[in-house]
Amino acid sequence: MAFKKNLIFYIFLIISIIFMAGKSEDRIKKAQFVGSIFFLPYTASLTYVNSYTELVDKVVNLEKRVFKLQSENRVLQEKLERSKRVEDLLDTKVSLDNEIIEIAEIIGTGSFFYYQTIMINVGLNDSVKKNQPVVAVDGLVGEIVSVYPTYSVVQTFRNKYFRAGAITERGRVNGILETSLHGNLYLRKIKIGCNIDIGDVVTTSKLSTNYPPGIPVGKVISIKKTSNNMFLEAQIEPFVNISTTEEVAVLRKNS
Repeated sequence: MAFKKNLIFYIFLIISIIFMAGKSEDRIKKAQFVGSIFFLPYTASLTYVNSYTELVDKVVNLEKRVFKLQSENRVLQEKLERSKRVEDLLDTKVSLDNEIIEIAEIIGTGSFFYYQTIMINVGLNDSVKKNQPVVAVDGLVGEIVSVYPTYSVVQTFRNKYFRAGAITERGRVNGILETSLHGNLYLRKIKIGCNIDIGDVVTTSKLSTNYPPGIPVGKVISIKKTSNNMFLEAQIEPFVNISTTEEVAVLRKNS
């Protein structure tokens, strides 16, 4: 053990003598040579670690930038899609004579189960009034039942209290639109023998109190006699899917 200690001592002593021998330039060169052998791997590792850390930081910053750009792109895409939906809603004005259209967004619902009522972001401040009809791009939604300064409540065709006069486009068969407790829409009070068939398109009629005629409602999917065999009733598949609708139009008759 003592021999090993002495050996190490003599080795360091010889190295020291070698370093001290010669001119200053020679000593500097010797120090650089030894440093390149013993310390270069360590310094290279430090350089690698620093480079790796910088690279990780750059990747993190790039990921943040990509996320921000993707978010901005989604916002722009949604704005474009909404503009297209509003444009489609405005196009419905062509088929609705003597009507002014107020575009509104759906901001809530009173019942997710059947969507019996919905809330829209226009109200008294926008000159909206009770009983004004509400439509979507594909057709009838319902009517205004409550109005507040900045929003209104709409009773939809899924509501059990919904009523409207309607007519089939092909056979010109009149009836009354009513909704069951389960939210199903029916055209009722149809005289037996009338020219009505599966697939017939139903629109609002001139017999409606609050709805202008010609608003698309849906199509006939089944027909049956009433329990007393006095009338026919047809189940209607609505054109509008309220659960996926985002914008609607409030119709206001010109004075």
